[in-house]
Amino acid sequence: VTTEDRTALLAGSGVRAQVLYGETDDGWPTEIQQVMAERLGVPAQLIRPPVQIDDAGPRLAQLLARSPGITAVFCNNDLLAAGLLFECQQRGWGVPGRIAVMGFGDMPIARAASPRLSTVRIRRAEIGERAGQMLLARLASEDPGARLVDIGFEVIERDST
Repeated sequence: VTTEDRTALLAGSGVRAQVLYGETDDGWPTEIQQVMAERLGVPAQLIRPPVQIDDAGPRLAQLLARSPGITAVFCNNDLLAAGLLFECQQRGWGVPGRIAVMGFGDMPIARAASPRLSTVRIRRAEIGERAGQMLLARLASEDPGARLVDIGFEVIERDST
């Protein structure tokens, strides 16, 4: 999933400021911030989150204290997105009215939440199957084929964006 793919849904809906909420690898924050600022014209902030769902709300509160104009948040998984949704509900904020929330992974909580969370669906089973085939080929001293395989993804637009 490219940075542009992850941001296009919210950027096209009038979002003024986005936060990308997720753990990062080296170089990833710079790439995201550049793509959003230069190609999409949307400023972005990147924060490193907690992993627990109940820590997402307090971290959002800290972020909003620094940047109250945030209108959208991307999370690197649906559990964090659900935690942010719960925090917004406790504050009496409409989602997506006051703030749009989008997750990643299309976990069951994304469909069960109210409002239902927009997310990015990946093909987990196919990823595992392809990885297993590649590993078995290597163990058999065979050519595993391409090192990089594009399995694809799907943006699932629901009620939170």
